[in-house]
Amino acid sequence: MQLTFVTCGRDGRNNLWVPERPPEYAAACAMGRDYGAELISHIQETGDPSIFGAVIRAMMNCGIYEGAEAGFCSVSGTHRVGADSGEQPRDTITTPTPDRVRTAFQA
Repeated sequence: MQLTFVTCGRDGRNNLWVPERPPEYAAACAMGRDYGAELISHIQETGDPSIFGAVIRAMMNCGIYEGAEAGFCSVSGTHRVGADSGEQPRDTITTPTPDRVRTAFQA
């Protein structure tokens, strides 16, 4: 597996979510969007979407939801929206800000 956010642990097992974390939120979102696009390409090339759930599980196990995760999820969600509507996935994605993310999850 040659995804840039995956590393091989000392035990030889793949760690499926080891993103770089730029200090600025917008840069981290951009990096996460790149990771999401990379995973989508990998899934399209292999025809095997099963890795998606494993990456999400690894992300959840990290217990961190910051820019890299927000960017990754925005690409994945936007890709599905485009696919479900018969449109091509959108190339331009609005970078979520921490305030917008918090607002979206408030009850």
